[in-house]
Amino acid sequence: MKAIESTPEIGAWLGQFPSERVSAAKNLLLQLRFVDENCYANWFSEEIASLPQGDRYALYSVRKFAEVQTLWDVGPNGNTVARPGHSLGSEDFVCSLIGRAVRTRRDKLFDHPSLVEIRQNRIHNFMLIDDGIGSGDRIVGFIKAMMNHKSFMSWWSYGFVKIQIASFFRMRQSEAKIISSLPGLDHPKRKFSKFSKISFSSDTVYIGNAPELHWGENHQAIYDLCNVTAQIPNSYRIGYGKVMSNWIFQHSVPNNLPGMLWYSCEKWHPLFPNRSAPGWLRALLGETGTKNSISQNAVSIGQLPFGLPTNLLALLALVKRGVRRTTSLALRLSCDGKRVALLIDRARNLGLLNEHLRLTKVGIDQLAKANTTMKPRNWNRSLYIPRSWCVGREFVQPPVTEEVIPEEPAHSVEVYSSTDGDIG
Repeated sequence: MKAIESTPEIGAWLGQFPSERVSAAKNLLLQLRFVDENCYANWFSEEIASLPQGDRYALYSVRKFAEVQTLWDVGPNGNTVARPGHSLGSEDFVCSLIGRAVRTRRDKLFDHPSLVEIRQNRIHNFMLIDDGIGSGDRIVGFIKAMMNHKSFMSWWSYGFVKIQIASFFRMRQSEAKIISSLPGLDHPKRKFSKFSKISFSSDTVYIGNAPELHWGENHQAIYDLCNVTAQIPNSYRIGYGKVMSNWIFQHSVPNNLPGMLWYSCEKWHPLFPNRSAPGWLRALLGETGTKNSISQNAVSIGQLPFGLPTNLLALLALVKRGVRRTTSLALRLSCDGKRVALLIDRARNLGLLNEHLRLTKVGIDQLAKANTTMKPRNWNRSLYIPRSWCVGREFVQPPVTEEVIPEEPAHSVEVYSSTDGDIG
C-alpha cells in the first residue's frame, strides 16, 4: 500500500475517482498480477520441455486477423501469410521465443511451417501459443484462419491434426467457446471427435464465476467501481468480453482488464496508456518483490514474497486440510492438472510431501513459518429461488454482499398464504 501511495503516476490516476471510491481503486491495484518477460519465458520453456521428445510439433504464435481470412497464402507451398511491418505487441515477443526454442530442437520443432513443410515432415501436432486467453475470440479467429484451406481442413477431418493451445492464463469458460467453433461433431460414434483433437495448457486457469479467488473479499466493491465509472464505455468497463481479468504482461497489457486501467479519452487518463507497461511500473515492481502469486514468478503490488513460492505454500495448506485429489487441487489452485503434478513433484523433491501425499515435518514447519492457510470460501447459504419458479416476476436471488437474509419461521402463515407471488 505504501508503494501505491508514494508513486506520483498512481496518485494522479487515483485523483480521478471520487473520495468514497479511492479505497476500492487501491484494492483493485493490489489484486493485479504482473508477469515480466523472464517469467513468461520460463513458463514457455517449461511447456516446450514437457512436449514428448519423439513427436514433431509445429509452433504458431496466435495473432488477430483483421483483413486476411486465411493463415495460408495462395502460392504452391502454402506459406503462412506474411506478418505486417508494424509491431503486433505480444505476438512479436512470442515469435522470438519460438525461434529460440526451434534452434534447440530443429528436427522436432518447426517455426510457423508452411503446408508443404507440414506434409514433408509429417507433422501432426500443432501448438498455438498466446500470452493470455480471455474471451477466446482471438484463438477462435486464428483457428478459423487455419481451417480455411482445403488441405489443412482434410487433415483435420481425417484425424491427422491435433491442436494444443498454450497460454500463460486462460478463462475456464473460453474452452467451450473455442471447442464449439471447431469444425466437426462430438458425437460418441465418430471415430475422431473434435473434443479429442484439442487440448489446453496454462499456468493459471481463471474461473470467471468465482471472482473472490482473483479479486479478494472486496471483489463486489471493485466490480461496482468499474461499472459506475461513466467515462469508460460500457463494453470495456469490466474488460473486453466482460472477462474482468487481473493479469498484466510486461510486453503487453490485455484489453480484458478493467477499462479504467487502459482506456484513454479526453475525460479519462489511464494508468497504462496505449496498453503498455510504463517505465515507472517496472521500477516499482523491482522494489516490491519477484515471486508472489499463484504463478511462481508473477508479481503483485504491495506484497512481499515468502520463503517458498506462494503456489507451493497454497498446495501445502490444501494438503493439510485433506485435499489430495489432483482435480480438486487444480480447481482450488486455479491451474491445470499437469501444473498440479509438477507442483507435487517439486514439493516431494524439497522434502515437503512424502510419497503418500502427506505433509512431512519439514512441510509442517515451512507452513507454520509462512503463517498461511487457505481460507475457505464463504458460501452464501440464503434462500435460492429458481428462475422457472418466478413466472411473470423478476427472479429473486441471494444478495451479492455477504449479508444473509434472515430466515422466516417454517410455520409462518403469511409465507404460505401469499397470493401475489412475492415470496414464491
